[in-house]
This record gives sequence, C-alpha cells and structure tokens, in this order.
Amino acid sequence: MFKLAILLVFVFFSTALADVGLPNAKPLGSASFRWLGVTFYDATLYTQQASQFSWQKPMALELRYRKGVSGQKLAGSAAIEIKRLEGTPADYSQFVGKLQRCFRNVEKGDRYVALSSSPNTLQLSLNGRQTCTVNHPNARQRFFGIWLSPNSRMPGLSRRLRGE
Repeated sequence: MFKLAILLVFVFFSTALADVGLPNAKPLGSASFRWLGVTFYDATLYTQQASQFSWQKPMALELRYRKGVSGQKLAGSAAIEIKRLEGTPADYSQFVGKLQRCFRNVEKGDRYVALSSSPNTLQLSLNGRQTCTVNHPNARQRFFGIWLSPNSRMPGLSRRLRGE
C-alpha cells in the first residue's frame, strides 16, 4: 500500500511538471509574491531540464493564485509593469492590446501558465485552457520581464525565479 502511495505521488508530480507545455520541463526557481503581508500567488519558472536561465531559451512561468483577482486588474498591472520597465516604445499600445485579450478573472487555486517556445511567441493558459497566443517582436522578454528582469519591481523574487 505504501509503495502504491509513493507511486501515485510520483505520477502526480511528474504530470504537474509536464503540464506547463514545455518539453522536458523542470523547475528552475520559485518564489511567492507578497504585498503588505498577503501572499497573492506562488510563481515557478520552468526551463528545459532546469537549464540555466537565458532569454534565448524556451521557458514557462506558472502562477498559482492564492487570492482572487479580476482579469481587468491583471491586464492593467501587466501594462503598467511593461511601461515601467521599457517606457513607451512605438509598439507599446499594440503589444499591450494583444496581451489584454489573454487575461481572465482568477480565483483562489487558479493557475495561469505563460509559455514561450520562441522569442516572439507567448501562449497563456488558465487552468489548462489556452486563453491566447501573442505573436509580437520580443514578446518573451517583454512579458516575462515583469517577473524575471533584474529591474522588476521585486528583484529578490526575480533572482529566486531565475535560480540565482
């Protein structure tokens, strides 16, 4: 019986790791986003075989929510952070407009996964259902930079996600 329980736990975690849509996905780093003592989500960055972080390599970012948030608030926060990180390049409105279609309301326990298999492509899924695909120059670094940039709002969280 004990061996069966161990096997079921192994199968569950193996399935969970593969469920981010990235071949040979392994967690590179994880961190929790807290604000004023409240944890909003737990984040995990996946790379292929847990390879060292690089903007040039495919990656997936999983956010598991501990609090409900409206899709409008998620989209607005993403737009604000992208603008804070890069200013307002000529294509800012076009890029943010594409992203805004991706966000839905989340509740406690919901799971968003952002997957980027190429530098210009980003796929977002909520609870295993794809919400959008964004094709835009440098989409990976522009979107993932919210969490992974050294200049992110939470540099400690960024370092932990990057496995540093």
